[in-house]
Amino acid sequence: MHILKRRDLLQQIVGGILGSVAVPGLADGLDSQAGKSPGWAGELHLDRNENADGPAPSVLAALRHSLGQANRYPRKMGDLEEALARKHGIRKEQVLLGCGSSDLIRMAVASYLDAKRNLVVGAPSLELAPAFAEDLGAKVIRVALRKDFSYDLEAMQAKSDSQTGLVYICNPNNPTGTLTDRRALEAFLSKIPLGIGVVIDEAYHDYSGGSRAYQSFIDKPVDRENLVILRTFSKVYGLAGLRIGYGVANPTTAARIGRKHLQFTEGTLAITAALAALADQSYVAHSVERNENQRQEFLNQVNARMLRALDSHTNFVCVNVMHPLKPILEHFEKHKVFLGRPIPDLPNHLRVSVGTADEMREFWRVWDMLGLHPMAM
Repeated sequence: MHILKRRDLLQQIVGGILGSVAVPGLADGLDSQAGKSPGWAGELHLDRNENADGPAPSVLAALRHSLGQANRYPRKMGDLEEALARKHGIRKEQVLLGCGSSDLIRMAVASYLDAKRNLVVGAPSLELAPAFAEDLGAKVIRVALRKDFSYDLEAMQAKSDSQTGLVYICNPNNPTGTLTDRRALEAFLSKIPLGIGVVIDEAYHDYSGGSRAYQSFIDKPVDRENLVILRTFSKVYGLAGLRIGYGVANPTTAARIGRKHLQFTEGTLAITAALAALADQSYVAHSVERNENQRQEFLNQVNARMLRALDSHTNFVCVNVMHPLKPILEHFEKHKVFLGRPIPDLPNHLRVSVGTADEMREFWRVWDMLGLHPMAM
């Protein structure tokens, strides 16, 4: 069974940053149903939280038109920054671009942490910030989630002291898919000293489903100098393979983090695709609706098998399979279906990306071959 280790994770991220301009085979992909899964004749990946529909047709058209510029370093970074500023009603100076939101996490960690300043995170949560922090020699303080799988903000505040440089919060959270209440986050921010940076990663913002507990800190900003909000084009926009994301912060904070930006990490084609994607919000609505429908059908199948799932506000579902994961993951890998890595804090929970209807049927076909029949709890 393959488990991605911290060093492998960092190597993948750095490889993505350094190779983001080159897109092998793109011309062929644009002339087919780009983004559509090749099925399980090869491998079925339900471990990466991708948009199974792929990019919008308008994005593919823009990429076709721009393929001849693939030999050029990006020239439209300013255009994308301006488009994002218009979208969110902010100043261009508040916008940060990166090679996916993972690159922006790296930049924030490098801006706020060193061997003498620690990172406070929830557990379980996305392990990128801890991986980058440990690479700098920083101590990582993990605080267990609450019983409802929201962040324990009171405990995180208690752990944030004079040695703390950065707090990382993923909301909706990966790998649980759960939300932390907006009012609780505001109260938490009001108690955190301005000298401590706070990153709120909203990668799954578009899938939050209009919950009263959730509201974006970009759409309803809080005037806090130490606050950085992250978004990505990898999820609802279907551009995971082009690696582009963005952040929003106070201009002073944006400038501080921007000093850690690596030159030309956002490729020409990625910027072209991002601009076209922003202009096609109808496709965003389509992707959200498709995800909601497929996620609900997946939950129906979870219930039919008397399993349990956490309340997901993302494009994946965290399922309590009520059995040890190792043999289950090995069984799926044997059938070339790849699922989310084991979650140390949730040993019987499995993260499954929401794919196409055919991909979800294949998942359940392989699951049913296990012959597991847990009783309802």
